[in-house]
Amino acid sequence: MTHSIRNIANILIMVLVISISSMQTSAQTVSCALRVLHTFSAFDIRAASGSTTKGSITLGYGIAGIANVEFSKHFAMQGEIIYSSSTHTFQEEDAERQISVKYIHIPILFVLNTGTSDPVNIHLEAGPQFGLNVGNSMTLTGNNLSTQGAVLAVRSTDIGIAYGIGMDVGIDPLNLLRLTLGFRGVAGLTSMGDTSDNLSPNTYYVLSAASRDTYSGYIGLSLGF
Repeated sequence: MTHSIRNIANILIMVLVISISSMQTSAQTVSCALRVLHTFSAFDIRAASGSTTKGSITLGYGIAGIANVEFSKHFAMQGEIIYSSSTHTFQEEDAERQISVKYIHIPILFVLNTGTSDPVNIHLEAGPQFGLNVGNSMTLTGNNLSTQGAVLAVRSTDIGIAYGIGMDVGIDPLNLLRLTLGFRGVAGLTSMGDTSDNLSPNTYYVLSAASRDTYSGYIGLSLGF
């Protein structure tokens, strides 16, 4: 699985680099940015009894590297590489289950700007997002633990639709260095759990078939060239 994840990651990064390179021929400005994200997400799990345990909204974190290619002061395309990590806690009768997940996401976005040459620019963005699961773990603590074995199986890839709104504030006279902050949401299109394998007796998949929606606030700096 690790080998396949690396192959998929290499392919996605190559597509991103080639796309940005080809767009630069007609672009006016290219900018790079670094952002820090606080993420909010939730998903449901299955208990040993077969019932669904609702997940509460959990705070995580992320770091993003961004390349933005402007075709005019009102339209741009943007590619990102985002690393995110979150830990989710579920209460099951007298036991507590913690599930940690880590992802690398690559959104490719269409961006509409009020005016990138203005001191303050408001932008709307939307586009597909491709994800790679790069790590997960599960722990269970408490009394009266079930004798059934919970299996944490996370899909190695996921697909979603990213969308958001943000604001860029020029720091220098030419507005090439900007403070950027905003909101980002992702609607998941694929199920989070992988239930493709046959399980042995007295075991069950802990993840439900539902997808995971994520919301985040971010702040960062961008530099135009």
